[in-house]
Amino acid sequence: MVSGDEYKSENINLMVLERDNKELENQKASEDPLTKAIGAIGKWQIWICCVVFLVKFPVAWHQMSIIFLAPPMNFTCANSEHDFGSVCLAEYNNCTDFDYDRSVFQETIISQWNLVCDREWLKSLTQTVFMSGILVGNMVFGHLSDRFGRRKPFLAAVCLQLVSGVITAFSVNWYMFTILRFLLAVATGGTMVASFVLTMEIIGAKYRETVGILYQIPFNLGHLTLPLFGYFLRDWNTFQLAISLPSVLFLSYYFLLPESPRWLLTSGKAKEATVIMEAAAKRNGLPTDNIAASTQKIVAELSSAQQERASFLALFRTPKLRARTVAICFNWFVCGLCFFGVSQYIGHVSGDIFSNVAVSAAIQVPGTLISIYSNRVLGRKVTLIGSNCVTGLSCLLIIVVPDTGASHLALGCIGLWGMSISFATVYLYAGELFPTVVRNTGVGLASTVARIGSMLAPFVATLKVTYFWLPPLAFGAVPLIGAALCLILPDTRGKKLPDTLDEGELTNVVFILPSVDYVCLDPQALNATNYCPCENPEYDTSGIASSVTSTWDLICGRTQLASLAQSMLQIGILAGSLIYGYISDRYGRRIASWLALTLNVIFVAVSAVVPEFWMFLVCRFLIGTAVGGTMLCTYVLVIELSGKSFRPYLTGLFEISYITGYFVHPIIAYYVVNNNGSKERSYIYFNQYREKKQSTGDKH
Repeated sequence: MVSGDEYKSENINLMVLERDNKELENQKASEDPLTKAIGAIGKWQIWICCVVFLVKFPVAWHQMSIIFLAPPMNFTCANSEHDFGSVCLAEYNNCTDFDYDRSVFQETIISQWNLVCDREWLKSLTQTVFMSGILVGNMVFGHLSDRFGRRKPFLAAVCLQLVSGVITAFSVNWYMFTILRFLLAVATGGTMVASFVLTMEIIGAKYRETVGILYQIPFNLGHLTLPLFGYFLRDWNTFQLAISLPSVLFLSYYFLLPESPRWLLTSGKAKEATVIMEAAAKRNGLPTDNIAASTQKIVAELSSAQQERASFLALFRTPKLRARTVAICFNWFVCGLCFFGVSQYIGHVSGDIFSNVAVSAAIQVPGTLISIYSNRVLGRKVTLIGSNCVTGLSCLLIIVVPDTGASHLALGCIGLWGMSISFATVYLYAGELFPTVVRNTGVGLASTVARIGSMLAPFVATLKVTYFWLPPLAFGAVPLIGAALCLILPDTRGKKLPDTLDEGELTNVVFILPSVDYVCLDPQALNATNYCPCENPEYDTSGIASSVTSTWDLICGRTQLASLAQSMLQIGILAGSLIYGYISDRYGRRIASWLALTLNVIFVAVSAVVPEFWMFLVCRFLIGTAVGGTMLCTYVLVIELSGKSFRPYLTGLFEISYITGYFVHPIIAYYVVNNNGSKERSYIYFNQYREKKQSTGDKH
């Protein structure tokens, strides 16, 4: 019989072999076969993108139309001698007929159905119902697109958008208007989620960030052209009709738009995928000889890895995907609340409504273009954190900066500029983060959460009348929370789109807190690999001898503690920047720098020997404060000691030291935490044990 130690050794060795096979498979998977067949980008992809991008114009028109459907209008009771005003006087309580100042707008839904005084809340409710319709549309069409393909639900959404938009212009009362706007929003949400996923699935990883961000430009241009509709069409009926009729052009998409070949492959429809891929390859000038054989192979591999159809719950089934889903969904909530809330807030800022909206829309175009560069150079994670911080800080400044009209408009536009970068990034981020089998569902869920934010946005924006500081506080604090949650997200820049749920769990590049395989020795686990829940894990030490993960069992339900450790470091860096900034101004740069460096060494040494995980968290925070102080003090010292002409070069060299440290990091980790030679020994022990088992006839 086999001893317990030998049995555990066999399990570890088998686990090593399984991990090596996975690594080989992952290396092969990094070459996207679809991109290899039709190219990363070409004439075919550009044509499809140009066709799909046009849909974003009516999306912007309908989402932002409330600015001109229900603009601020001064009013007075028909029987009153008071001049026009924006405040509902006490004597208006029993008034049933109002006169409106029609010097700017001839007719709006406010003047049409008297949405003032005790009925004023119906104006915000109209937009909330619309955003709830987009929420429903994201969910319904997200599910339909994963189930029936991207093309058919997309065409259905386009038809519904045209019909409901046109009929809305002929509404006879507020209830009919609101219900039709809800249906219009359902269709709009469907076109948004299906069109974006289709675009992301046909573009190669090299160009995905550029195309994914350019996808937002038509929305910006649609927002920019909206004041032109509002300026020349001062009646809400003709305005609504004018922004709805262009959707008739999209009926031609029945003949122009193909199905997503990636969806066809993951759905096992090899023949249909082959036809589209061959047409795409011919259009791009690529050979088509091996496409049929490769599609059959891809479908076979995916079907073997995908034994059941993934559902909505799959987004929360595994720990990494669950945490990432929550983080990206909250950042979508940030975009929904702040983008639409700040846009509506700017519409109420003093000044000409047409120029205010035009300026706020125009500033989004350079923001979206800048996000192309920042996503390519800095990555998704840093870009999203930075843009959220820009919006948060600019909105918070509105509270303390005196209102001169131009000052609040400028700060609001800066906040909206930040949101234009964030919105472009989260679209791209979500499209790359979720596996193909749940990509539309994931993007639909994220967009749904954004609609919850946009549903709250009109009510938050109108709180300015009661407490002027509440809207900028809300629009400032929420993005900063979203920036903090970005710390648990991986950077997907240049990565292959994950196809299965297993591929969505692979990313982990940290050496202190790596993902470590283990054999569960609990009786019910039957020595299964990576079984949860597990009380007695036996870790694979062939690659990394020891880590925080294996020391304190950060597996199963405790995996989020690993993210907490990194969050504590980042919070410490924030605190250190503030603390050492004060110390350096008070006692000098040199003393502050030496103090930060000394404490950094001490806390790092202590963290290496602490016996409890909570002590490790405290040390990580203290290390973060020292690191933040070192970064701040040394940078300021370099700036102050260098001349004006050499300052740009020295700051660049200052950053090179960080890059060099980042480069050396894996080399140090390899020689310090890598258990050299153990993998080879594992193969030898495994073969020896197998020979022994065969010679003894043991069937254990």
